[in-house]
Amino acid sequence: MQRLNTTLQRYAYSTLTHVSGHGWTGALGTGIETMTNPPSSRNSLIAPPAATAAADSSHPQRDEDFTTLPAFSNVIHAAAGWGHTVLLTQDGDIYVAGRPYDFQTLLRMYRMPAFVRRMVVRQSLAMERRNQRRNIPSGDTKGGQGEIEGAGGGSSFLEKLVDGIFKSSVSERETKGKGTEEVFRQAVFPEFQKINLPNGDVPRINVDSGGKLVAASAGLTAIVGESGKVYTFGMNHRGQCGIGDRKVYHVWDPQAVVHNMSEEEEEEKEKDMEKLELENIVSVDLGLQHGLALDRDGGLYAWGKGSRGQLGQSQFVGDSFNDKEESAVDMEYAAIPVDSFQIPTAAGDGSRAILSGNDAKVQGMSAGWNHSCCVTESNHAFIWGKNAWAEMQEKEGWKAVDAPSPTCIEGLPRDLEIKQVSCGSHHTAILMEDGSVYAMGIATDTAMSVGNRPVQIVPPGLIDAPVTQFSSHFDRTTILAGGYGDDNQQILEVQLWSTDELRESAVFEPGWAETLTRGHESRVLNIQRGWLHTVVITENKG
Repeated sequence: MQRLNTTLQRYAYSTLTHVSGHGWTGALGTGIETMTNPPSSRNSLIAPPAATAAADSSHPQRDEDFTTLPAFSNVIHAAAGWGHTVLLTQDGDIYVAGRPYDFQTLLRMYRMPAFVRRMVVRQSLAMERRNQRRNIPSGDTKGGQGEIEGAGGGSSFLEKLVDGIFKSSVSERETKGKGTEEVFRQAVFPEFQKINLPNGDVPRINVDSGGKLVAASAGLTAIVGESGKVYTFGMNHRGQCGIGDRKVYHVWDPQAVVHNMSEEEEEEKEKDMEKLELENIVSVDLGLQHGLALDRDGGLYAWGKGSRGQLGQSQFVGDSFNDKEESAVDMEYAAIPVDSFQIPTAAGDGSRAILSGNDAKVQGMSAGWNHSCCVTESNHAFIWGKNAWAEMQEKEGWKAVDAPSPTCIEGLPRDLEIKQVSCGSHHTAILMEDGSVYAMGIATDTAMSVGNRPVQIVPPGLIDAPVTQFSSHFDRTTILAGGYGDDNQQILEVQLWSTDELRESAVFEPGWAETLTRGHESRVLNIQRGWLHTVVITENKG
């Protein structure tokens, strides 16, 4: 099955990296001044009118004023997490900025008044410099660290307050039997910091089939190596790093994701850990607290939090007359296969057939906050996880429910090939070969499910060029198609609305598109939207 052709070779022209959004997280990588000073403006990205009513703390508004990072002229991939950014260059270098090890603290700080937040950020930076708690490879830093003015020293009230705010992100389970220094750091990178993979491995830079080589989420990062291994670092209290160690709550250095271990392997893991590492991985994605990896043979693996079905492992509980399907795992600290795909039979009586052989090979996958999706060689799309499905209620209408195991998405045109699937925070988008886009999940404007069959959000004929990016992030899906010039590239965003009337005008061009590309011999290569910031990579002829 032929998927999106997004293989990237070394570019003939230079690239530019542009960042926009809330600077206090450090995710923009533009330094201490951006993190501690008031923003010059707070204009929201241009969006459909209904977006304003739907905005909340999960999908906050952000600046549309972009800053170009002068130190980077060869970035080809990016990932935007909750409070950090990851850049991958043509030379195979990885750079990280922001807070890659935490997100609970970010949520607390977001709710603070802006002037209080600036004081907290300023003090935490001073404490970070003084304590020097970071122990990841020092590498290269793009830009100087600068000085922090107005930050008190010693054991001031503000310092104690900041220390308490950050420590409150660490659960009692994490601190039991351990010293604070072992489980808590304020690690933040105001500028981009170079990260090295272990054992001399380097990041893979060419990607096939619309997959991802770098992914970032809530205090979590994943990178595919040239060796075919996948590496993670960040929070691990739900097993979201997949390193097989349930006693480690933060992974400070990139470590390889490993297979789920038997009791015998658990005992011998120190001797043979390398033999358990995932291999031949071509794509990776991250949910809020779970991860997915796809190998070159179509094998799909999952790890991390699975209590709502995110990992696609289910079991039936209850008596034979009232069985209930629920998740079979609460969390997995190592990768387990996702390989049970059932489709409706031709009998039409509700019976199911299990895919096998080539039909069961996974061609593409994606992770949402707490759900997952994939498409198989048989041209079926499957979805599983929290609120991934829907049931009709007599009075409430469609109600979102969990799908503990991969559930076949029915209602797509069977005569069209599924080109790609992509998960946002609470929705899933599906690109068909005729350029139409279908979606299902939670609507942006009502926070209610649109049903258990996908609805069309982009009609055929609107996207008239080959698609080069199809990515869902948080509350919307980004579509890039075409090439250079004022009229040759389409830069589109679309959201999932609750009614047909709203969906008629769901597709729009973001307001920044004209600023970054129009009138220039350039095109947008990649768009990544984090919680509070946006990263755009452009390629320029001139």
